[in-house]
Amino acid sequence: MLDKLISKSTLLGDMCEELIFGVVITKNKDEVVSTQKKSGWKPFVEGKDIGAYRIEEIHQYLNYEPKLLHRARTKEIFEAKEKLLIQRITGGNKPIKVAYDNNQLYNKESINNLILKEDTPFKIKYILGLLNSNLVNWFYTNQFTNQSTLTVNLSKEYLVQIPIANLNDKQQDKIVQIVDKVLEMKKSNKDSSSLEKQINEMIYKLYDLTEEEIKIVQGS
Repeated sequence: MLDKLISKSTLLGDMCEELIFGVVITKNKDEVVSTQKKSGWKPFVEGKDIGAYRIEEIHQYLNYEPKLLHRARTKEIFEAKEKLLIQRITGGNKPIKVAYDNNQLYNKESINNLILKEDTPFKIKYILGLLNSNLVNWFYTNQFTNQSTLTVNLSKEYLVQIPIANLNDKQQDKIVQIVDKVLEMKKSNKDSSSLEKQINEMIYKLYDLTEEEIKIVQGS
């Protein structure tokens, strides 16, 4: 099954402009993070705020002064037109939890920021659907975590090796349309499980999985 995934795919790392975790704050959190919105402070999220297709309501703000931060990163990372936010410290049998951000959210090192290259043929919401899928989670846990359901660090070293199925625009759009519906439902706290199941089934077909192989993935 691993050969099927890899043979029809491009590695995630080959389409990324950036894949990097957020700011690192050391001992002065009270000086740079607040629950009160202040002039010039940036909306700020942590890994615990990220789930599959969703971001919790903003309740923190960051004083983005590079001299006050241990690792500030560049503001261009956070202010990208659109990016994916990947929970970095995670666990369970579906460790990959990815949200879509087009609100230029600043974030902590417990989140990986994924920005696609401008010239890539891959659409960011198609990538979002794949990364949250049962199949990609099965691939990641089998390849990189030894099927552990304990806490894991989703590092760049392993994320870049995730295989992304090569699809044309029309094929990608079929998944993107459903992903958009999931995103809307998540905003309203509605149950999107039937749509997510539909995405999973489409992805099984992308990689030509047999019924037996699908059972293996679903049983993980």
